[in-house]
Amino acid sequence: MSHESGEASSEGAQHWLPASFPSRLPIEDLRARIRRRFAVLDTAENAIVMERSELAMAWNRTLSVNRLPNELLVTIFAEVAYALWASESRSPVNRLYPSSQWMKLIIVCRYWRDVAYASPKLWRVIHVRSPAHTGRALALTSTATIDVLFGKYESHATNFQLLQPHAPRIRFLYLQVVDVVWKSSVVALLQGDGGMLALEILYLPFSWKPAGHHEPTDKDFADLRLTSERYPHLRSLTLAFAVAPQDIKVYARLRKLSLRDCRCDFSFDHFLDVLEASTNLEILVLNSFLERIQGDWAESALARESPVSLRHLKSLEVTNHPPAHTSRFLSQILLSSTTPVSISSSVEVALGEDLTETIPSMLPSNIATALPALALVKAVAVEAYMLQYRLCCSLEPLAQGKDLVSLRLQSNVHWTDLSANAGRDLLRVFASAPLTSLTFAGHCADVGLEGWTEIFTTWPLLETLKLTQADTGTECVFAGLMHAAPPPDSPVPCPSLQFVSIGGLFFEEAVDVLLQCLRARAEKGHRLRRIWMGLTGEADEEALMDTHYMPALRELVPDATCAFRT
Repeated sequence: MSHESGEASSEGAQHWLPASFPSRLPIEDLRARIRRRFAVLDTAENAIVMERSELAMAWNRTLSVNRLPNELLVTIFAEVAYALWASESRSPVNRLYPSSQWMKLIIVCRYWRDVAYASPKLWRVIHVRSPAHTGRALALTSTATIDVLFGKYESHATNFQLLQPHAPRIRFLYLQVVDVVWKSSVVALLQGDGGMLALEILYLPFSWKPAGHHEPTDKDFADLRLTSERYPHLRSLTLAFAVAPQDIKVYARLRKLSLRDCRCDFSFDHFLDVLEASTNLEILVLNSFLERIQGDWAESALARESPVSLRHLKSLEVTNHPPAHTSRFLSQILLSSTTPVSISSSVEVALGEDLTETIPSMLPSNIATALPALALVKAVAVEAYMLQYRLCCSLEPLAQGKDLVSLRLQSNVHWTDLSANAGRDLLRVFASAPLTSLTFAGHCADVGLEGWTEIFTTWPLLETLKLTQADTGTECVFAGLMHAAPPPDSPVPCPSLQFVSIGGLFFEEAVDVLLQCLRARAEKGHRLRRIWMGLTGEADEEALMDTHYMPALRELVPDATCAFRT
């Protein structure tokens, strides 16, 4: 409906508008009057809006928070940003740096906006988005040091061009992915004149897209010219598919070093010198790196006069290397018994060839010296399945998910008797450990009666036994427990055994031998406190378990439970 028809048909019109449409008044004059009146009303309405805004601002100024000094208000904003970070810290980036959600504060009122815009330190963490956003954020930071974080899909080339004049101010540079498309833009920023004098943390995982199946060539690795003169304050370095720096002074200040698939233009001895100089290093991650170090050092029998002490490390990861390289590297370092260690090696053999490597092949002969924690742990878990198997351990049985040492070996083909390998490696690697808890996820029958007998003889202090993949042949575990040699002054092997957990398939033979073992121990005054079973089978097997086996188990164990699934 038009203004004219709406006003002409309404009752009780204003005094300046005739009650009925005046045929004698030209229509254009009437419209002009209406337009003027609309203008008057618009002016009045704008005045009301402005007055409301001024009253709101005046009201806000009476609030206690807005009577604080600006510096303190900025501190409050920073605390709000931290609280938002704590509530949404899911990704690695969010765990490291505050959320950008705090910027919603600037729309609360004009005063807060002005305070925020005048505070460069609030804008120093830049989550890169569009070039317009990046440019605005850089302007707001003034001369403050900045932390720059890139996700996966930003306009990287343009954003890096915007960053180049500000390179001396960058304190933290994080790129979730560095695609080959914008690799040159990243390199240009890092290779700029004068270096990056404020940079403390660099997270730069370059990617590589092979043409066919060839290995990367020298030109595929980005040379960032990382020297102590150009990067004097670097303390955390994460690189992939880049040239590892040679300058020992670069490493000497680092607290974290992570190198994956990096080109090395230096020898193994030089790398050991690097580690020896890295007295501040707390986290060391080497992934597909050792084999790129120059020379045939992995096969050399020569050793340094004394291993490099890395007892100050808080975490060590050595993954995806040939076993010989891993073993040689570990033989040249010394670790604290409390340093968490994760070691993983890969083995590739041609189809039809025998796979002979086992976990000890990636460990040095001086296992006790290189990994002293292996002689102290109380809880060990064995995982043997498909193309890999793993031994992991912790100081206390309850430290689930907090492995002190994790040893993993993976291959491109299946092992013969994988679980048997795992059982033998368990005995060899942890022979001196005072184990009280053992978890075995594998084919128990492969270990065999003799293997389980040796296991229970070697660790008489066992209190907890968990079998998570029980199947045919599981009875050999409890037969081995009966055949094991008891420790001195005890009538039964493993006299402290209190809890047994069995998960997997139901087999009558296994439960029969379990009952035989428990009766023999009970006759000598040793009973379990608890047994739990989670079994899978047919309906008639569930009935047999409920009516025959569970009553017998409850006579021998105070707390006996079975969850059966058909």
